[in-house]
Amino acid sequence: MRELMQVGYNIRPYPHGAVARLGIPGTQFVDGPRGCVAGKGTAFPVSMARGATWDVALEEQVVQVYGRRTEGEHKKEQYLVGFQPVKVPAGSSVRLEVPVSLQPLAAWNPVKKIREPPASTTVELLVGAHAKDPAACRIPVPV
Repeated sequence: MRELMQVGYNIRPYPHGAVARLGIPGTQFVDGPRGCVAGKGTAFPVSMARGATWDVALEEQVVQVYGRRTEGEHKKEQYLVGFQPVKVPAGSSVRLEVPVSLQPLAAWNPVKKIREPPASTTVELLVGAHAKDPAACRIPVPV
């Protein structure tokens, strides 16, 4: 509390999640209700930035790609692996390339002390307007 009063709020990152005995360095974070802040800079969350436009349809104009494992310990956990804004004129369709990274599906290997992508399993991608989109296209991707 003394530091908060003397130095200020989120002037430096705070350590989180370090486990020395496992060799996990943890992360440094600065966060707050108004976005990610550090010193005098602020990076607003994407949802907050879109909401500030007051464009209700904007949320539907972002193609989101979620990935999940279909086998193993982390089966069915879903992670955002890519997204891309898109404008689709009424009555038409567009072709869109969405950069995707399967890194969020990587799991921590405590023996090697690294994150490893899914091995000998299948990843399913869900492409839609939001995480719970019932109309999402499901694409099986062998890894």
